[in-house]
Amino acid sequence: MGMISYRSMLIVICSLIVFFNIKKRQWIVLLLTSLIVFVAFSGIGAAVYALITIVTVHLAANLMKKYPAYKKKLLIGTLVINFALLAGLRYTLFEDVFSFYLDEIKTFAVPIGISYYTFQMMSYLLDCYWEVTEPEKNIFKTALFCLYFPLLLSGPICRYDKLAPQFYEEHRFDYHRVSYGLIRVAYGLFEKLVVADRLDANILDVPNMILIPILIFPLQLYADFDGCMNIIMGVSECFGIVPEENFRAPFYAKTIQEFWQRWHITLGVWMKNYIMYPLLKSERFIRIGEKLKARFGKKTGKQLTTWTATLVVWICTGIWHGKGIKFVFGQGLWFWLVIVIEQIAESRSKKRSAKGEQKADSRIINGLRVIRTYLLYCFGTIFFQAPTFPEAIGWITSMVKDPYIIVNSIVHIPSIFINDFYLDALALIGLAVMAAVDVFRYRGECVRDLLHKKNYAFRLACYWLMSAMIILSLNQSAQEFLYSQF
Repeated sequence: MGMISYRSMLIVICSLIVFFNIKKRQWIVLLLTSLIVFVAFSGIGAAVYALITIVTVHLAANLMKKYPAYKKKLLIGTLVINFALLAGLRYTLFEDVFSFYLDEIKTFAVPIGISYYTFQMMSYLLDCYWEVTEPEKNIFKTALFCLYFPLLLSGPICRYDKLAPQFYEEHRFDYHRVSYGLIRVAYGLFEKLVVADRLDANILDVPNMILIPILIFPLQLYADFDGCMNIIMGVSECFGIVPEENFRAPFYAKTIQEFWQRWHITLGVWMKNYIMYPLLKSERFIRIGEKLKARFGKKTGKQLTTWTATLVVWICTGIWHGKGIKFVFGQGLWFWLVIVIEQIAESRSKKRSAKGEQKADSRIINGLRVIRTYLLYCFGTIFFQAPTFPEAIGWITSMVKDPYIIVNSIVHIPSIFINDFYLDALALIGLAVMAAVDVFRYRGECVRDLLHKKNYAFRLACYWLMSAMIILSLNQSAQEFLYSQF
């Protein structure tokens, strides 16, 4: 069952009707719906793996409070069990030894969103270990936090103290809130069907022009992932539950560091809170930092220690995206290297500014920085697109050795729009709409609030145009969301 399907819509509608007609223990409706959606997407066999995560984390969190002397052992044991399960199912790290058994397991049950719910549950476990969060005594409530159905497919990765309390509040039907949620769902469908799927079906299918897919793929990926997030967030908002935001106009970022503060935000926050900070606070890293400060000076030593910790974070980020060196480099090491260079350049820029040599940035300079950031991200996604690491290197070297490939790609851009013109035109119009919406998102403004202040005729025209473009894009079946594989 796909996320964009009549059955999915029917499940959500039925759940909303029951949810708002029950005054007490509404969270049980959410739990039952989550279980139905989980089994529908993953199959009944996947429930075993989800159950292992729920039971081990629930028991460990409560036992750590009851038996403080065994806290560390319980934590390590539970982390090992769950990350080994994730690695075995997702990355098949042990396939050389257990290839037959893994093949048998993976043919009937690979849980949907296993990376997302595993990371979410591990954050809850670590918060309990650090006594930031009180452990939940009801295992069914723990299960709801793990499998809350809007977040199953692609996150966001939420913290327990921000998400779980919303489950147990009383939620009454609110027309304004539900209509706002549905508008967000519609915009997510617009991004997915009008932009992401149209780019996938038309513009990306261009032979002998490597540069065009490299430049266009990040836009498709963003429309697909952000569209998925808006559908998820919109559905959740209809129930009165607001998860953490995952995107804030990343393609207007002026540096790669800012880009990753706006792209897949909850993954970055998770890596920072549960890998980077614990590393920097560990005794080993403190000793390394002291040695580096003694040798290179206080400021440089501190920076080198931080870069070492962020190196580990970026390697983990690459591994999270997939198995193999192409993900470790393209989605990890590459961005770490760029951020380090950016920070060195920024440090020198501040020194010049202190001396009065640095001029104020103009709009043109900021615009060029946005373009530079986009191109740097495009380079990283080459490894995301290519089937293997050697093929990605082959794409890069072919463009370097033969500049004609780049020229040929640029010259033939107009030919892309000859066939199925209106579909490609829809994709371009959709990109323009997304760019306009992201201007407001970058400023921290809510487009729905801005529309609500306009007159009824203007709002109706906007909603009608968006609906018409979605309907025109329904002639092809919706593709699966790209990030659902994680």
